[in-house]
Amino acid sequence: VRQWVQSPVLLVYTDMSKSIDSADRNKWQGVLEQIQKTKNVEVQRYVSADAVALSGNEKSLNPYHTNLSAVIQHASGIANNTAVAGVVWMSDGINNEGRSPQFEPLVSGVPFLMVGAGNPEPQIDAAVESIQCNDEAFLGNSLTVEVSVKSQRMKSQPLKIRL
Repeated sequence: VRQWVQSPVLLVYTDMSKSIDSADRNKWQGVLEQIQKTKNVEVQRYVSADAVALSGNEKSLNPYHTNLSAVIQHASGIANNTAVAGVVWMSDGINNEGRSPQFEPLVSGVPFLMVGAGNPEPQIDAAVESIQCNDEAFLGNSLTVEVSVKSQRMKSQPLKIRL
C-alpha cells in the first residue's frame, strides 16, 4: 500500500493595480520572501487586477481595473479541490470591476488574511457612465453624441475625453 500525503497550500495574492504605489509594493516583496520560507506548506503566488494570473504574468493584467471578486472566486475554486491552509491577500480594497466582493461566498474553514496597502484617501477618478447616439450614421452627416461622465474629487477641473 502506497501512502501519499498532500501538503497544504498557502495561496498568496498581490494586487497589481495602479492604485498600489511602488513603496507598498517594495515592502510587500520583503514580506513575500518571508512567506516563501514557510515550512510544511506549499506557497502558490498569484497576481490580480482585472483577473487573476500566476505570479510573473503581470503583463496579462489590466492595471486600471480591479476585480476583487475574481480573487475570491479563484481561491474558492482551488480550495474546493485542494487542502488550503489559508489565503494571504495584499490589496488596497478598491474594486471597480466585477461583482462586489461582499457577495462572494468564502470557503468554510479557510482563513483569509488581508494585508492593507495603498493610500486610504479617496482618489481623483473619472469614468464614462454611458454613451448615447444613433446606431447608424452616414458619411458627411452630423451626428449627436451624448456622454454621461461620473467623477470624484474633480471639482471645477477640466476633463478631456476622446471618443
